[in-house]
Amino acid sequence: MSNNSDLPNDAAASSGDDVQLLWDELPANAPVSPEMAGLAEPSRVPWRVLAVDDDRDVLELTRFVLGGFCFEGRSVELLFASSRHEAEAILAATGDIAVILLDVVMEEEDAGLRLVRFIREELGNQAVRIILRTGYPGLVPEHKVIFDYDINDYKAKTELTAQRLTMSLTVALRGYRDIVQIEANRRGLVKVLDASSALFGHRMIADFAVEAVHRIDDLLQLGNNGGAILCLGRSMGGGDADYVVLSASGLFAASAGETVSGSVPRDVADIIRNAHRRDAALPSDRYRVSYFDFSPYQVIVSYVQWERPLSELDRNLLEILCGKIAVGLANVHLLERMIGLQKGVVFALAKIADYKGICSGGHPSNLERLVMALVRRLRSKGIFPELEQDDLAGCIGFASILHDIGMVSVKDAILTKKEPLLPDEREEIRLHTTIGRDILNEVALAIEGPSYMQIAAECAENHHEWFDGGGYPAGLAGDAIPLSARIVSVVDVFTALTAPRHHRPAWKSEQAIRYLKEMSGKQFDPNIVGVFLNVLSEANTMAPSDDFTRALLR
Repeated sequence: MSNNSDLPNDAAASSGDDVQLLWDELPANAPVSPEMAGLAEPSRVPWRVLAVDDDRDVLELTRFVLGGFCFEGRSVELLFASSRHEAEAILAATGDIAVILLDVVMEEEDAGLRLVRFIREELGNQAVRIILRTGYPGLVPEHKVIFDYDINDYKAKTELTAQRLTMSLTVALRGYRDIVQIEANRRGLVKVLDASSALFGHRMIADFAVEAVHRIDDLLQLGNNGGAILCLGRSMGGGDADYVVLSASGLFAASAGETVSGSVPRDVADIIRNAHRRDAALPSDRYRVSYFDFSPYQVIVSYVQWERPLSELDRNLLEILCGKIAVGLANVHLLERMIGLQKGVVFALAKIADYKGICSGGHPSNLERLVMALVRRLRSKGIFPELEQDDLAGCIGFASILHDIGMVSVKDAILTKKEPLLPDEREEIRLHTTIGRDILNEVALAIEGPSYMQIAAECAENHHEWFDGGGYPAGLAGDAIPLSARIVSVVDVFTALTAPRHHRPAWKSEQAIRYLKEMSGKQFDPNIVGVFLNVLSEANTMAPSDDFTRALLR
């Protein structure tokens, strides 16, 4: 590739007539156009223009005429090629060439036209503006070239004076600028639409915050230009509490999970703490702050900072995206409140089992947390692809709370009996799986579409099925047992064994772990047991006591 000071050595000698008009027209030390008289801004990226011609004098003259050219505050960086093949190599390696000044007849009579085909069809470059200039207009008639080839201007070298060359280049650069702007608008809007779809798919504020940060960063490319984002939450229930960073990137990436006052510069922390003031939302040339007040107990503040100047398009797209984030946050906040209300009702139902003496290791939320810890680890291992579905992964923990709800049908005398159960008593207890299923299915019918109640019914019916087929009520085996029930079964047995019962004291955790190992592949899915034991092992490292599950449940 050649630059504005190097010309191809193999360019042919000029015949003289085609370029003499340009030389004769140029006054000594004078610009040939108003555009050339403008001052380029050194900080701005120059326009790239490729001149392709096998006549060295034409290339030299192009360099001389356009050497001081300036359009919209941007100078011109000239690249040169003396053949079609050299031009193809330059174009393949350089993606932001704005204009090509292209000769037709070079090493082949149609070399320039072949290059046009290469640009439009093989490279798929529809943005670059192509000005065809030829010394043989009779060989390549204008009307045929214009109709048959995707070029933007056609000039005979005999009519292409210095003034006309700069005017043609100005028109071409305007066209290129507009095409690039339209494409940038399109890409930006696509990103905003994609972000909206992704954001509205989240149900928890913490997950939503991570997605919001990622989408703003992707839209503005802040990570590549030294910018940063913060998305923060604050609870005011305990007084003037500090903000907590929910998600962050760029300069503030290390602050995620920390308080604002202890993790970000003081000037940024002050802006965030004062975000509720009306003047905080005034435009700034280096940051944008947004304040979302959902209730006296919860507000969210987003802070975006950049170091490179943002274009008007970037600012407009950021404004649109922040509006989408505001709507999404409001929806997620309402959804979290509804889920909280549902959980309250579910916990109340589950406590009925506790009052009947059917304790599964403490408060129902303990079982849910342990199940979710297992689900998260299984998901990270990629063992079960179905857990990649956010809905299923989130529902299993919630559904596990109600897995023993069918026990409400069992007589208290049976539940509290210390002696061995009689066969008919065992059969009555076994019925709790199908009774629980029926109860929860009735509730599920009142909820439109898939719901955690359907998963709960699935768990209630199948959590006593054995992996080898020796369980009840249907004697299912292996993958025929729903995954949710296989997961809940492992955690349920562990928590039940380590909790006291009417007929026995609580097992030590080492005994319960031994039982899980012995029954792996028989009662339990071995893949699930292996991962669950890893989870418990890490909890034991954190709190090496007999009741080490507390470390995991906190």
